[in-house]
Amino acid sequence: MDPSTLFFLDVPETSGRYLVSTALAHELRRGPFLPSGSVGSAGGRLHYGGHNVVRRHPESPVRRYTHCVQWAPGWEDSLRFTVVRNPFDLLVAMYTGADPLIPRHADFDSFVRTFCDPEAAWPVPAQKENLYFQLFEEDGSCPLDAILHHEHLDDELAMLCAPLGIQPVRARLSSRLVAPDHRRWYSDRLREEVEKACAFELAWTGYDFDGLRAEVLAA
Repeated sequence: MDPSTLFFLDVPETSGRYLVSTALAHELRRGPFLPSGSVGSAGGRLHYGGHNVVRRHPESPVRRYTHCVQWAPGWEDSLRFTVVRNPFDLLVAMYTGADPLIPRHADFDSFVRTFCDPEAAWPVPAQKENLYFQLFEEDGSCPLDAILHHEHLDDELAMLCAPLGIQPVRARLSSRLVAPDHRRWYSDRLREEVEKACAFELAWTGYDFDGLRAEVLAA
């Protein structure tokens, strides 16, 4: 039977707040991981999995990632999805954001070099191995049904929701404003370091330094 509800697993800094507070706020279902200030309804068709993980035995020193969503309401019966973002752009968002988990650095270069250095300390060690670690099982598989892209979220979300009869809301002046071009933050050397450190993430998400690769956009 086709699913009648959605399950959203939220990667920080990839438009999750926009999705649950604007685009699908009217479909947000009451549940254990709702963002602060959200209420949800018993009849909503969007289950929110928070910033948790799909691994059944997560090992993380950070409270945010300690819950396994495979036991969360809606996981088994819903169409499961997440939103990803160009790793180059995601690192800029992490650096400029206000997340208290992200270490503060004097400049962007030192921030990225610390992230790319496998020996340097990081508050979420698994994040250095894979920026999207929370989406993967221990065996390396990803049990989600759909991967949406931050830069094309409104259009892709509408396509995802259409078979379920759900109509996302597009903000008149988007709450998900596009950040300045991430490329201006990088020197050639820094770009090469990220390409090496995030080789898997770039291949898996379909991005390169300039954005989504042509073959991904054409698919």
